[in-house]
Order: sequence, then structure tokens, then C-alpha cells
Amino acid sequence: MRLRATWQQWHLEHHLLHCLLMGLASALGAACCTWKAAEVGRGAGALLPQQENRFPLGAVARMQRGCLMRLRGGQEDALAGGVSSQGEAGKSATVKVPKSYARRDLLLKIQDDAQRRWEEEKIFEEDSPEDAVEVAGVPGNKSKYFATFPYPYMNGLLHLGHAFSLTKAEFAVGYQRMQGKQCLWPFAFHCTGMPIQAAADTLQRELLHADAEGEAPLADGVAGNEEERDADAGAVRYQSGKSKIAAKRGNAKTQAEVLLSMGVPGEEIAEFRNAEKWLGYFPSLAREDLKAMGLKIDWRRTFITTEASPWYDAFVRWQFRKLKELEKVKFGKRLSIFSPRDRQICADHDRAVGEGVCPQEYTLIKMRLISSIAALSDVQELRDAEIYLLAATLRPETMYGQTNCWVLPHDKEGNDVYYGCYRTHVAGEIAIMSEQAAVNMAYQSLSPSFGKAELVCRVKGADLLGLEVTAPLSLLKVVRTLPLLTIVMGKGTGIVTCVPSDAPDDFAALADLQRKAPLREKYNIDASWVLDLAPIPVIESVYKHDAANSSAGTTRCVAEEACKEYKVASQNDRAQLALAKEKAYKLGFYEGTMVIGHLAGVKVEQAKPLIRDKLVEEGHAYIYAEPEKEVTSRSGDKCVVALTDQWYLTYGEPVWQAQVAEHLENTCEMYSADTRSRFAQVRLHDVDGCLFI
Repeated sequence: MRLRATWQQWHLEHHLLHCLLMGLASALGAACCTWKAAEVGRGAGALLPQQENRFPLGAVARMQRGCLMRLRGGQEDALAGGVSSQGEAGKSATVKVPKSYARRDLLLKIQDDAQRRWEEEKIFEEDSPEDAVEVAGVPGNKSKYFATFPYPYMNGLLHLGHAFSLTKAEFAVGYQRMQGKQCLWPFAFHCTGMPIQAAADTLQRELLHADAEGEAPLADGVAGNEEERDADAGAVRYQSGKSKIAAKRGNAKTQAEVLLSMGVPGEEIAEFRNAEKWLGYFPSLAREDLKAMGLKIDWRRTFITTEASPWYDAFVRWQFRKLKELEKVKFGKRLSIFSPRDRQICADHDRAVGEGVCPQEYTLIKMRLISSIAALSDVQELRDAEIYLLAATLRPETMYGQTNCWVLPHDKEGNDVYYGCYRTHVAGEIAIMSEQAAVNMAYQSLSPSFGKAELVCRVKGADLLGLEVTAPLSLLKVVRTLPLLTIVMGKGTGIVTCVPSDAPDDFAALADLQRKAPLREKYNIDASWVLDLAPIPVIESVYKHDAANSSAGTTRCVAEEACKEYKVASQNDRAQLALAKEKAYKLGFYEGTMVIGHLAGVKVEQAKPLIRDKLVEEGHAYIYAEPEKEVTSRSGDKCVVALTDQWYLTYGEPVWQAQVAEHLENTCEMYSADTRSRFAQVRLHDVDGCLFI
């Protein structure tokens, strides 16, 4: 067991630890300053950027070179060439004096000498002891200390965030070593997942585009024609037309620029089209930076997290086999965020936009077309097909109260909006919906071919107005299609059911059509189609106005009550409608009771899944999902929701949660009561591959 042998060695480590603390304090306190740093064995390509709080971490060592001059009252050393004094008549004068970095250089010399000695004596390499040794009265089995750090991802250089987080482990290990404990700190680098591959693919596309255009894939302000082609090797050298420091100000627009900003030599840029280049390049630089920072790491125990590290790969395989034996890992079809371009699930760390976004499940209501569409009379395939308008809803239990169906005739600028007629997975069935919905359906086994939306023809939204369609569960059985101008074609299917008893938007829009003859005339809507429509009671709720001293009462038309309370005059009162919608949906779903159908008297929260399943079983609906919000992969692809076979961890499983809760309560050591209380509040719910707290 290797312990501190001399007071001088202990003092040296303590002194450098203090210097590091002071250096970090200076860095964090002066995040807006420009870090001026000497190069640390990196060549000319690793100058530091002028950014507020993120910089390539060559790392705290380079930071120290620029900022430790502040230590021990050395501010005068940092003056950029002079000091100010008051001259005649109160005028300011500048006296030029030579810059001195003596204090800084002394600290750096001490640092370099210590780190060289650590390297020579392998001071941080720890082996398992044959016998547990008692240290300072501490039993042998308690005289060990192990630290680890979440593997930093290697699609670039380390930055200040890494440095800040690393200090927690660094200071803890340093303290425990001073207590005489045998401390082991291994370190690894995260290279699995899509970010590296996506960056390599992006660079490949940029280079192909550059070859086609005869220029380099660099942003405005960077010379794009300064290429040097090596005929034998096929390499392309990219040279920036502005300084390297200016290139690192965060305005990089291409992957090539990003690499240049991190100090990658121009002649090596093309090599990064191969993902394996990243695996060798950035981990080695990160190791240099961490060693320069003086971290107490046993570098014999380092690896990257791919099959390139067979022993770590074997550990992961063992881990999953063990979890499978414990029935913590299962296999089956799951709805997950999916990248069509990458042909795989797009997890959080694979996304450029949409971190934390999960699949949103809808019920697609199948409304069979009874009328014929005049504009499509010449489309042969439609003549013998069963044609449905597919409406996406989050509230299938309210379909008893559907009075009509909404479609979008034109966009906000008055331009025509087009729907598509798509083949579904059922032979002879055609569904009318938006393009984005058809694409999502294609990845959920709801089209003839996985991943391919099969379009028969397009139809204008205006040509869908006034049609008769069936309305599953509705007391009216058959309803008309009417115009609604607030439909968003990028959400759902572009077809919307109208339930004025429970949806304030529907109540207001239908009231507008009933009151405003010019609005009906504009869209050729016959008065007889709308004037007799009235809300159909579906759910009974207790309603109480927000105003003080208002009394509670029951209502079977919560949408009307909410519109009255928030003074909604038309469908254009978006702010008031948002308030009305929030209140109506909350009351209806969480506190409402069904008053119609075979589940009359049942709470809505319980009835919803039962009614949804009934619609699906009877062939009146499909289960469908799409991302809650936009998700873009790192490869630049717009993601969909796909139903795919996959292995998954059952994080939300009750027995497992109970085991974790028991461990947290009785055996897990934590450093503060606040941390324990926060863990105690966490409950995970696994829904379609997403974890909810």
C-alpha cells in the first residue's frame, strides 16, 4: 500500500490543491473575461475561445496559466502593459511598465515539478492489497476509497462544466488520500450512441456538398475556396479566413467549422467522416487535459465505451444478462421516438432538438365517408374503396357528444391546404389525413409497408367541407364536415372531432357558425347543417367559478360554463379560450362522471381507457402516436414515433421501485438530508419508453 512518505510531498499536494481551488474561483468569478493561455503540448490549433463560460479545457492547467497571476495580490502582474495615474489638471496618464509573470511562473513550475514526480513515481496507481491494512486506527476494510465520474462524451473537447463537476471527485480523493486511505479513481470516455456517428455523417454530407459546389463547408466569414487537394490521398485542407480565436466565438455553422474551432488541423478535417477517427482523437486530448489538471486518476484503468474495449463490452453484456435473469429487462414492441434517416430509435442524447420529448398517444376515430368528393370523382382507386376521415383525439370518452367534424379549408394567409388520401394496412381502405400523420402511421404498422406512406392522391381542404361522415358512438350517427381555422396540420391528423359540450374551442367555433351568416356563406355552409346543432351531455362535473363567494353547482356542459366565466365571445379569443380549456379539461377528466353510454355513472378517468378499447375492438378506431413536440436527431432528421421490437428496462415496475425505495431509506449513504428528501419524492412511471416523475 502506497501512502504519503514525506511531509514535503503532502505539503506539495496540499499547496497545489489550494492553487487549483483558487484558480477555479478566479475562473468562475471572471467568466466574462477572455482566457489568455499558453499552449500545452497541443500544437497551434488549441487556442482558447473568447466565450463566457465554456472553453476547451486544456483545461484548468491552461486556465491557471492565464489566471493564477491573480493569486496572493498579484493583480499588478495582469496589467496589459501599463498602469494609470493622475497627471496634470487631473488628466489620466498611462505609464508603460514591463509585464511580469514571476509569481505565476513560480506556481506553474511547482505544478510541473509535482506532476512530473507523480508520473515518475506512479503515485496514483493503486492495486488491490493482499491484506487489508489498518490505517490510523481505521479498520482495513474501511481504509479504501473509490471514486468515479460520469463518462464525458467524446464528440468534442472537455469544457468548464466538466472541470467544475470534476472538482467534486478531485477534492474528495485528495482529502481521503491525506487521511491515509488507499484511493482508486479510474476514468473512462463515453463513445457509444449516435452523436459521434451523426456528426461524422453530417460532415460527410458537407464534404459531398462542398465537392459539388467547389467550395469548403464553412460559414459566412470563413474562406471557403482555400482548398489544397492531395491527389494521392484525396484529402481536403480547409483554412479559415478569420483568426482561430474569432472562429471559436460560438458562431460555427457547419460541422467542419465546429472541428476547426476545437483546434483540429484543417488537413485532418476530412478524416472525421469516419466515426472511428473521433474515438482515437478526442479521448487522447481529454486525457492530456485531465492529466494537466492534476487529477488523481489511475490511468491504467481507462477505456472507451464501445466494442473497441472488449473487457468493458463484456461487462455490459454480463450486466444485461443479469438484469434479464432478474426480469428487469424485457422484450417486445414499444412506441418510441425514431429517426427515419438513422433507421433507429432516437434517444435523448441522440437529439439536436426535443430532449425529454416522449410519444403522445391518440385515438384515431374512423369516420366513414358517406358523401362523394366531387373533386376526386376521376380517381379510379377511390371508387371501390372504403374511405375514412381519421380524427386524432385525446378524449375518446367524449365521442358520444360529437356534433360535427372540423377540417381546415386554408391557412392563415388564405392559401389552399391539402390533405392526402393514403392506403392503410387494411386492404381496400383509404384514410384522409395530413402528411405528417401518414408518415407516423407508416412506422406504426398502420400502412401497407413499414416506413412508407402510400399516397393515392391529394385533396384541398375546401373540397372536404359539407361532407357527411359516420360518427362512432355519437347520438347523431351521421355528422357534417365544417370549417375550423385554428387547426394545426403539423399536430394530429388535421381532422378534428367537435364536442361542444366538453371542448370550449368547439363550443365557441360552432357558436360562431350559428350566429354569423357571412361566415357560413364564405364557406358555402348551409344553415340547416348548423343551426339545429346543440351540445350533447356526456359528462357531469361540479363547477365553481374562480370569483370569490361563488357557489359550486353541477353542469353537463362544462365548455359552455367555462366560456361564460372567461367571457369568450368568439373562437378568436385565444387567451380566454386557453383558460377555459384548461379548466374544462381538468374538471371533466379528473372530477367528471359519465352520464351516457354503457359506462354511465363511472368516473371519466376510469372510463376513458375502456371506451378507447371498445372503439378499437369494434373497428371504429386505431391507436396512434406522434412526438409530443418536434424532435430533430443530431443527423438533422425530423423524428417520428415508431412501433419497433426492442429490449427495455422496466424502470417503472412497482416491485423494483419498492426495492430502490428501501435501499434509499435504509442502506444508501448520502451527504445531506435534502438529497434524501428529494429522492423520497421521486416516483417513476414508465410510459412507452419514457420516464415520468
